[in-house]
Amino acid sequence: MKLLFDLFPVALFYSAFQYTGSHRDWAAEKATAWLGFMISGGSVGPNDAPTLLNTVVLVAALAVQIVILKIARKPVSSILWAGLGLALVFGSATVWFHDKTLIMWKFTVFYLLLALTFLASRFIWKRNLVQSLMREAQLELPDNVLDKLNLAWIGFFLGMATVNIFVAYSFSESTWYNFKMFVSPALMVAFILAQGFVLVRYVPVEEKK
Repeated sequence: MKLLFDLFPVALFYSAFQYTGSHRDWAAEKATAWLGFMISGGSVGPNDAPTLLNTVVLVAALAVQIVILKIARKPVSSILWAGLGLALVFGSATVWFHDKTLIMWKFTVFYLLLALTFLASRFIWKRNLVQSLMREAQLELPDNVLDKLNLAWIGFFLGMATVNIFVAYSFSESTWYNFKMFVSPALMVAFILAQGFVLVRYVPVEEKK
């Protein structure tokens, strides 16, 4: 259930692309009417309109996520706040400059921030984020294993940042949207499952049974 909730913004982002991409004239009309006041030149063409509307949908979806968590009186993670902040910054730039690659950079910068957070927590703040997660799961791991897992997360996010921007510049816009909707979550799940093979040996015998 949590995975579906986390994927909610990307799913709406992808769905908006599918609709606006096949209704470009409608998208141009609506984008001009709704966003014309904040767009350089005041009008949007059929080629730019889908990306601009999709960007607005992404920002709105992230905001809705936060509102839902607030209403449910659940904590809003710093990751979600960072995602909304980056979406606002890169989304605004995308709308103003009519440059669809700017919103694509949002995801790469987000991955880089995550990698930097894991790196800084270990070497600056002298805390291991993986260790904190393992304590919540009531798993005790050796320090060398925790360090390796921490480095693995750093490497994973750096890899995702690189692959995201590579796909954005090397393939069509449609391919990039498909990558974000299907390939990125699949890579995340595969990475987590791969870590499970490492962690299972540290699960207490009674819990394994």
